[in-house]
Amino acid sequence: TDVTCRRGFQFLWAMLSGYGVVQEHVAKADMIDLAVSSMQKHEKNANVQAQICGFLWTLSALNKKMKKMLFKKKALDVVVRALQLHVSVAKVQKNGLEVLRSLTTIGSEARRRVMEAGGAECASE
Repeated sequence: TDVTCRRGFQFLWAMLSGYGVVQEHVAKADMIDLAVSSMQKHEKNANVQAQICGFLWTLSALNKKMKKMLFKKKALDVVVRALQLHVSVAKVQKNGLEVLRSLTTIGSEARRRVMEAGGAECASE
């Protein structure tokens, strides 16, 4: 359900604030796959979108390798979609835009990809 999904990602997001072994277990490629598929499945639920964007934001802040993994796993596409669907929901906008901002920090190619995905339009709404 939407509630279970939201609460599950609240838990995972909280776990990312830990150190060492906890982060290593949560920050895995399959968790990104789960986040992307959950955002697709629950795209109309703003609370789910906000939680998962927050989770992805925290993942993106871990390191450059994680940012590259987010691009590879198509997280950019679902974040932009969430921003487009939930224009008036502050938590989705804040967390989603922070994901985009974080992704752009790894260079010009990343900035180009965010722009092409519609990131600039999302930021200007």
